[in-house]
Amino acid sequence: MRMMVAMGRRANILCVGERSADMERLAIAIAGERDGVFFVTSERAGLGVVAENRPDLVIVAEYLRQGSRDSFTRLLNNGDGIAPTPVAWLCDPADADAYSSATSAGADEVFFGDEEEVMLLARTRPLIRMSMLYEEMWRRFSLARRFGLEPETVVTPAVSEAEPKLLLLETSEAESFGGDLTEGGLTHRVSDLAAAEQELVSDAYDALLFDATDETQDWPGFCTRIRNNPRLFHLPIVAATNGEKQFDMALYRAGVTQVVFKYGDMEVWRFLSSKRARHFALGQKLNRSLRQTMHDETVDPLTWTYSPAFLSSHLLAAVGTARAMRHPISIIRVKIANYPEMAAEFSLPSLYHMTQQVAQWITQLLRTEDLVSRDLDDSFTIVLPNTPRHEAEIVRDRVLGILVNTDLAVYDVYRPVAVDLIAGIAHMEDSDSADAMMERAAP
Repeated sequence: MRMMVAMGRRANILCVGERSADMERLAIAIAGERDGVFFVTSERAGLGVVAENRPDLVIVAEYLRQGSRDSFTRLLNNGDGIAPTPVAWLCDPADADAYSSATSAGADEVFFGDEEEVMLLARTRPLIRMSMLYEEMWRRFSLARRFGLEPETVVTPAVSEAEPKLLLLETSEAESFGGDLTEGGLTHRVSDLAAAEQELVSDAYDALLFDATDETQDWPGFCTRIRNNPRLFHLPIVAATNGEKQFDMALYRAGVTQVVFKYGDMEVWRFLSSKRARHFALGQKLNRSLRQTMHDETVDPLTWTYSPAFLSSHLLAAVGTARAMRHPISIIRVKIANYPEMAAEFSLPSLYHMTQQVAQWITQLLRTEDLVSRDLDDSFTIVLPNTPRHEAEIVRDRVLGILVNTDLAVYDVYRPVAVDLIAGIAHMEDSDSADAMMERAAP
């Protein structure tokens, strides 16, 4: 089975505090190489590096030369002008108050130095994604201003829900679990795997929690199917188990974000609940900010996807950043192969309606940070930041598979309309340019 949690990228990790072999090992495993790891010993130095260089993740030791782990974490979360940066604590295994202290200070993850690499990658991937979302927001804001748009002035619709929405899967009638993590009116419960998969596809959930103590179910296969959906690449998945290490590692390899002992300390559940709520609020803020870059000056007026000019500027900037920061980036170019036939048969309003529906379907199948542009009358380009080639291939296959098998109801056309799509894909290679990627991805 392919390891679903592979990062597909190198990360930049800042280590703050007393340097140790455990800290160095964790940081190198997450970064992917030693060159992506930086060390400072004090709170002041750590804040300075974050403000200037925006690392993907900060690992904080128990002891700092100046300042404390708690105050550093609070300052990082609340500091003006500092990018939201995830913080992981490296704790002493004997620290019984680690999770309660991390919850109070607002830390994003807790490690004890004995975690295996597959576990580290799984648990830090959603944290690093948040850093990537911020990077994407900053890039689009900067580009929008070049087009004469002040993104801060763009009004966007309010979000419909003010709390994260959790899908809870329990296949047996055993004692319930989750404590504070499952409280609130936005928790939806299901009792079988098929129902859970259908819910995740048909509705928007912010996390999945399942009880994996029912040994009759194929939990790794279930997680693998979820991760093979391009909209669910980054869905936080928490599994409660009996604590058997080999099984826990199998779940991590299949794509679970975090495995938790079902009958463990309630402080762990409270920590996860607090982290989930905090990340949801930040994610909503970043999502709204990304939508603020879409206005008359930056979009294609027909499909309300980004304009060709914005795509060109964005891809040039994204490729440059990806190369400098050692991040992967992929693009997909989707072409409506039977567009000439429909253009000859349909009226312009019907042709426009069909094109709008294709754009809507593509957009709905993507993640928040993915950019879609209608670059020609009959084609769209999708930019996938922080996406290795194998994930981009899943996105391509998903888009083609759904749209080719979807009949559109088109204005003034009195029959179902089927679109014939073809697509090409390109992943950034060494010394690649935006133009070269676009040419290589041409279908």
